[in-house]
Amino acid sequence: MKLNLRTNAAAALLACASAYAGASPITLGSITHDYGSATGVNASNTSQSCDTLNTTTITVKAASSCARFLDYFDFSALNYNSVSKFSLTLKFADTSNLLESWAMRPASSGTNGSGSTQNLTRGGAGLTQTFSIDNISNPDVFNAIVTNKSFALWFANNGFSGQTFTLDSARLDVIGEAIPEPASLALFALAAAAVAAARRKRKSGAARDSQAFM
Repeated sequence: MKLNLRTNAAAALLACASAYAGASPITLGSITHDYGSATGVNASNTSQSCDTLNTTTITVKAASSCARFLDYFDFSALNYNSVSKFSLTLKFADTSNLLESWAMRPASSGTNGSGSTQNLTRGGAGLTQTFSIDNISNPDVFNAIVTNKSFALWFANNGFSGQTFTLDSARLDVIGEAIPEPASLALFALAAAAVAAARRKRKSGAARDSQAFM
C-alpha cells in the first residue's frame, strides 16, 4: 500500500512537471515602434517614399511613383522554443480618409509582401486595430518570418492613388512557447527519477514474492 502511494505521488509529480513544461503559448516579447520625426523610429524607406513624416506620426500615401511604406520588427533577440502566432496592434491618428481600400500586409522581407491582406478600419483619431498572423492564415509568409526572425510591415492599397491615412504607432507581440526554466527541467528530471525508482522497487518486490511461493 505504501509503495503504491509513493508510485502514485511520483507519477502525479511527473504529470505536473510535464504540464508545466508544455504550458499554453505566452507572449514571448513585444516590440513597439512610435512613428514621427520626434520619436526616432521611422519606416525603413520613408526617405524614398511619398509618405509624410510628422512630429509624432507618419501619413502613409498611395502613389505609384514612390516606394511603399515598409517597416521591420526584428525579434532575433528573443529566446524561445517556438512561435505560434504574431499579434500586430496599430494605433492610428486618423483613418477618416480611407475612402478606398487599404490593408495591412505582413512580409518576411522587403521583397515578398505577399501575405494575405487584412483591411484597415475607417475611423477617427485614437483608433486601434489588432491583426493576428499565424501558420493557418499565412503559412508561407509566417514560416519565412519565423525563420528570418524579422516581421516586415507593409500596407496595400487596392483603390486609386492619392488616398492617405495617418499612423501613430505599431506594436508587434510575438506569441509562442518559452524555453523551460532550469527549475522546471530539474523538477521534471526529479519526477522522472522518482517514478523510475518506484517502478524498480515494485518489480523487485514482486520478484521476491514470486520466489517465496516457489
